[in-house]
Amino acid sequence: GMPFPPQVTGAICTETRGNPFFVGEVVRGFVDQGLDPSGVPIDPAGWAIPPTVREAIALRIARLSEQARRLLVVASAFSGSFDFATLAAASELPDNELLGALDEALAAGFVQSGADGPESYEFTHALVRHALYGELGPSRRARLHRRIAQSIERVHEGMEDRVAAELAVQYHRSRTLAGAAHGIGHALVAAEQAERRSAQAEAVGFLRMAADLSDDAGASRRGEVLSRLALGLVGALQVEEGLEMVEGAIAAMREAHVPDVDIAAFLERVAALCQEAGAPQKAVESLVQQGLALVGGTRDLLWARLQLATYPIEPLSAGPFTAGRWLGFEEDAVRIAREQGDATDHARTVVLFSWLGGRRQTTDEFLERVRSWEEPAARIHGLSVVIRSLIIWHGGWADVEPICAELRDLSDRVGSVVGRGHATVYLAHPQIARGELEAARETATEAERVVARLGSEHRLHTSLRFVQLMLADYEDGDLRSIASMRLAKARDPRTPPEMTALHIATAAYAHARSGDESEALQLLSWLVPLLERLGPTTINQSASVSFSVAALWHLGRAEYAERLRRLARAIIAEGVGDYTPTSSLLTIARASALLAEVDEARKAFASARADLRAGGRFPLVALADYDEASAVSTVEPAVAAVHAEAAREQFERLGMSGWARRADRLRANLAPARPSGLTRREVEVLGLLAAGRTNREIAAELVLSVHTVERHLANVYLKICARNRADAGVFAVTHGLARTT
Repeated sequence: GMPFPPQVTGAICTETRGNPFFVGEVVRGFVDQGLDPSGVPIDPAGWAIPPTVREAIALRIARLSEQARRLLVVASAFSGSFDFATLAAASELPDNELLGALDEALAAGFVQSGADGPESYEFTHALVRHALYGELGPSRRARLHRRIAQSIERVHEGMEDRVAAELAVQYHRSRTLAGAAHGIGHALVAAEQAERRSAQAEAVGFLRMAADLSDDAGASRRGEVLSRLALGLVGALQVEEGLEMVEGAIAAMREAHVPDVDIAAFLERVAALCQEAGAPQKAVESLVQQGLALVGGTRDLLWARLQLATYPIEPLSAGPFTAGRWLGFEEDAVRIAREQGDATDHARTVVLFSWLGGRRQTTDEFLERVRSWEEPAARIHGLSVVIRSLIIWHGGWADVEPICAELRDLSDRVGSVVGRGHATVYLAHPQIARGELEAARETATEAERVVARLGSEHRLHTSLRFVQLMLADYEDGDLRSIASMRLAKARDPRTPPEMTALHIATAAYAHARSGDESEALQLLSWLVPLLERLGPTTINQSASVSFSVAALWHLGRAEYAERLRRLARAIIAEGVGDYTPTSSLLTIARASALLAEVDEARKAFASARADLRAGGRFPLVALADYDEASAVSTVEPAVAAVHAEAAREQFERLGMSGWARRADRLRANLAPARPSGLTRREVEVLGLLAAGRTNREIAAELVLSVHTVERHLANVYLKICARNRADAGVFAVTHGLARTT
């Protein structure tokens, strides 16, 4: 009845093959050791086999012949299955005796046929292997492993690649004996095979074996192994350890007199992998600078690759914060990479910071190029840039779902955690934009599991936090905690400076939503001058401006409203689209309302609502209704009531219950909103009539039949004592019900 994690129960089943006695004894052993179920090692090598199990196995083995016991002891030193020919060579038993011993072990249920060939065998219960192996002393173990390694090489001569993994293990476990360096080649081959299967963690395991075996090897071989291990560690997202390994690798390469250009190429590969894995930018820049110093003034493909491995950012101050502006890659580096490099080189010349042009066509053309590339790493990078460009630059969130699916499938095929992370995190954006909040929560939960495997500095952690902010905003989450988190990221010197403005803006907004007015205004006093220094096509400028105005809107403060409205208009003029939870048109409407420009605000709200509705961004449509109701509540309470009721209905439909309650309170606090007993729908029809719409146009806008519109108008005429459309129009204007657009 103890709640063991699924991985542990799976390991127990595998090790015991479901034998009830073994299962019971192993679990009792954990209990006797005082282990909490969640603290049980998943790797059986870390288990202490209970004495009862060891004794039960020993009693049964004691009944076997000497040859069968000898066979089982030798077999226990294999890491997996074992074949007849290798077993014969390692046990040094004649064929007839070995066959008899095998028959005896099979009949006793200790071994069974394996899955690796017609003459392969494996232990029925792994615990039998562990019990037998545990009886061997260290010296006997080492010599048995070396004998097995040499037997495998003799039996599989010329085909060692097929058994490279087993050979690597056997040489590694006998590394205390002379000649262990002979196993390095096997370990490197096994690592390559694991990498081809996208089993990065397994590949690193074999590379670690190679590194252990290289202690007595020459400097050249040691440099090769340590450099491979450094690359493998970073590729497996173990960045810190990989960076530590770089220094030792370079020292060994220098001792072996490796040419500077080869060392520079190694540094470039590490830097590129670090950039992809989300390593601290300073660490990447250090690697690049070391590499550039080695290549000197030569502007070749290696130089270009080094230039593209780090991001040139101009530091800018924002009060106590350090922000940054993207300067762009060296033009020569981009040109050389595209002319002389491969698809991966071309992919690296296109990053999210680069404004791909106001035309959506530019991004679409780049997508077609990406799909023509055969190299998976290049396609994964290119697809992730396209997805983020569509969302951040072009407001194209509605088009990213099939591309996310394409990226996810490719990443799963090649084992790319980074690619899977991008596909999952950004899939939440269209779901949130449409108001599919439950689906977005599920996607965010899956994204957390994927992103947790990445280094702590990887940009996807920030991207995931942004998804969580959007959900918290719509679902009344803990925005005060989010404000603290975003502010901590803005202050963290490891945060990429080009992300600082967005961190400050979202922190100011979260503070404003939480009622922390002084904190929000202080942040805006630092942020607004920075935003005025950045161009409209600066990454995240659109979102930063929108969140800044949203913070002012929730505080009801007009400071900076005119300056920020000017920036929002520049963003629209440049053709920059909306980020998922923001709208530049809604930003202008809010700023205009804060500046008490009611007519301008109402026009902007109408434009924003039409744009948002056309795009299917339903949470923002509801917020636009709610905001306009707030903006005109004192001057046109009847109009405000209509918008508040519309907002409430939409919020309820979307599951935004907190916002629905706010809309309800707003509506309750308004003056009588529907004169003469008019219903909400009758007010909408009357307002459109007063704006000059025909019955057919009213029907189209409200998604009603013409007959229904005529029925509503008949009821309106009766309630307000109007004789015709002109009388009804006058009534609407007099009572503030006329629609302006």
